[in-house]
Amino acid sequence: VKADRIENYIFAWDNEKIIERRMPTKADVIRWFKRSIIGIDQFRLYFRQLGFIESDIDNYVAQIGASETETLQDDLIGT
Repeated sequence: VKADRIENYIFAWDNEKIIERRMPTKADVIRWFKRSIIGIDQFRLYFRQLGFIESDIDNYVAQIGASETETLQDDLIGT
């Protein structure tokens, strides 16, 4: 590889920013919902972003006692 190409690659790599997005954990999302920091729509969105399928998300919503009206039973699952 010629020196000028190497310089171009190095310049490109220096200017290319790799952004790593950290995701909250499942426990974080459940805790945020429990504390009313996020609503049910955000709860579902985070779980989708974490890779859960809709039927599993529905099961988590049922397990924590949430409804589509954003209510929550006191006996939230342990996180």
